[in-house]
Amino acid sequence: MSATRAGTWVCLNSDGAVKLDTGLVAAKGVLRGRHGGWILGFNRSLGYCSVFNAELWGVLDDLMILKSRKYDRVLIRIDSQKLECIPRERNLEADRIAKMTFNRNEGLQLVKDIPLDW
Repeated sequence: MSATRAGTWVCLNSDGAVKLDTGLVAAKGVLRGRHGGWILGFNRSLGYCSVFNAELWGVLDDLMILKSRKYDRVLIRIDSQKLECIPRERNLEADRIAKMTFNRNEGLQLVKDIPLDW
């Protein structure tokens, strides 16, 4: 990773919007540096969907941008739902599920039942 970006905090402000007369939906976002300086903005036309889906598309697009620019620390801000950072010890199930992928080496996996060894 670039020494200037690895470990650098950035802030992502993401939003969805509906054009009331047509019902068309768009995702948009702004990426700012640690001290609030502009890095870049983006938008994406989504056609017809919920504003919540637009919010999620905005977060996904910004995460892809962050990855391509090699930023590895982000504060995500959206206005329609709550994202919360929790300590690792309160997120053990998700942590274990994440580690399961190393044993299977597959793409997306759905875990329907809690594994017996937990």
